Amino acid sequence: MINEIKNKIRTLVQKYEQGKEVYRTSRFNETQVRNEFLDPLFEILGWDIRNSAGKNTNEREVLLEEPLRANAASHTKKPDYTFRLFG
Repeated sequence: MINEIKNKIRTLVQKYEQGKEVYRTSRFNETQVRNEFLDPLFEILGWDIRNSAGKNTNEREVLLEEPLRANAASHTKKPDYTFRLFG
């Protein structure tokens, strides 16, 4: 299991190394980074990024761009990922 995880991560690193000239430019945006590298990495690590289990929102392991409010006077913040254990 650990070796399989290492191999998958190694594959992601190799993918980055092969295309880093493009990945380091403004042509490769944040959404593309998430789709090509971050989501796959978190899935390799066992997080249900795409909600494959079909859980409702308050039971999901990962919420994408969940709106958070520090206080009523502040602007809403949206972290790219919110990871939760046990809902």
